[in-house]
Amino acid sequence: MPPQRRRGKRKPAGRRGFEPRAVRSVSHKFPTLLACALIGAATLAVFAGVFRNGFVSFEDEIYVLKNPHVRAGLSVANVAWAATATEASHWHPLTWISHMTDVSLWGLHPAGHHAASLLFHAGSVLLVFLLLRGETGSAGRSAAVALLFGLHPLRVESVAWVAERKDVLSVFFGLAAIGFWGDWIARRKRSAYGASLALFSASLLSNGTFLTLPLLLLPLDVWPFRRLPRAGEEEPRSRWTARFVEKIPFLVLSIAAAAALFGAQRGAGAAEALAVPFGLRLENAAVGS
Repeated sequence: MPPQRRRGKRKPAGRRGFEPRAVRSVSHKFPTLLACALIGAATLAVFAGVFRNGFVSFEDEIYVLKNPHVRAGLSVANVAWAATATEASHWHPLTWISHMTDVSLWGLHPAGHHAASLLFHAGSVLLVFLLLRGETGSAGRSAAVALLFGLHPLRVESVAWVAERKDVLSVFFGLAAIGFWGDWIARRKRSAYGASLALFSASLLSNGTFLTLPLLLLPLDVWPFRRLPRAGEEEPRSRWTARFVEKIPFLVLSIAAAAALFGAQRGAGAAEALAVPFGLRLENAAVGS
C-alpha cells in the first residue's frame, strides 16, 4: 500500500493548476480585451450622431468641398502637393492625405468622412486606456480616465467637424508615440525607439498638437515610467545626461515642425497678431478668460 501523502505537502510546481499557454494568455488578457470593447462601444455610441452630420460652410470647403486637390482623391501628384501646401494657414501634409483618402473611398458623402474621424478618436481613447492600464495596473481607474477623455464635451468639435481631422490624427499618433516610448524604456529595443520617433513625426505631419512632446517626456520619466532613483539611491550623472540625449531627436523634429507651421501662418498673414503689443495681449487674455 503506497504511503499516504503528508497533509499540506505541495504538488509539483509544474503540474499544479496546469493550463496550456494559449489558455493562460487568453484568460490573462480577457479583462483588458473586454474593457477595450466596452470603452470602444461607448465612444462609438455617444458620437454616433456624427453619421447624420453633413459638411459645414466653415473651413470644410477649404479642406474638402472646394479644394481641387482633395476632391481629386489620392494620387502621386496630390500627395506631392500636400507635402508643401500651406492652405488654411497650416502645414499638415498627412491631414491633406487623409482627406484625399476619404474622397477616394467615400467620394463627397459626409458620413464616410465623419466615420474616419470617429474611428481615429476611438483609437485614441483606447490608447489612453492601454497606456494607463499598462503603467498603473488598475483597469477600473484607467477605464474611467479614458472615458472622461473620450466622452468629454471638449472633444466634440474635433470629432464632429471634418475640418478638425488634423486634431484627431495628431492626438492618435502622439499617444501611440508615447506608447512605444514606454516600450523603449521597458525593453530598450531600438525598434521601439524608432517606432516612437516615426509616430511622433506622423503626429507633427498632422498638426502641431504634440509639439511639446519632447518636454512632456521629462515629467513622464517621473510618472508613470518611474525612472527616478528610489529614496536613498544615487544615479550617476551620465545616466541623467543619457535621458536628455535620447530626447534630442524628438526636440529637433518639434523645432522643424514649428518652423514650418510658423512659416505657413506668416505667409497667410495669420501671424500678424504677434505685432500687437504684449501688454495689450495680456489685457485681452484677462478679459477673454
